Amino acid sequence: MKVKKLKDRVRVSLEGAMTVNQAAELKEALLKSLDQGDRVEVDCEHVTEVDLSFLQLLCAAHRTAMSSKKKLSIVDQDDSALSDAVVRAGFNFHKSDGDGSEGDCMWIGGKEQ
Repeated sequence: MKVKKLKDRVRVSLEGAMTVNQAAELKEALLKSLDQGDRVEVDCEHVTEVDLSFLQLLCAAHRTAMSSKKKLSIVDQDDSALSDAVVRAGFNFHKSDGDGSEGDCMWIGGKEQ
């Protein structure tokens, strides 16, 4: 897991298994990233395994970002363990994570939210 501050964003690059075993480390990295910038990208290209705790952490980080008027997005999720887990968990069918306002669910409408 690497956190890199770029010119206009912070990128969190993940690789390997993202399961309950990595949850504490991932939570810390996501919170640190949101403190460092207004736009955070989570790169999941090299993620090989995902469980429900990872999806829940991403949702919680997204809600935290939204409440702070920041953006959190997932990049390189197509054809990955993440996209498979999202479908298996039924997250791609969610209509809303928050108060019903447009754009409040990171799983709706593709990668950028």
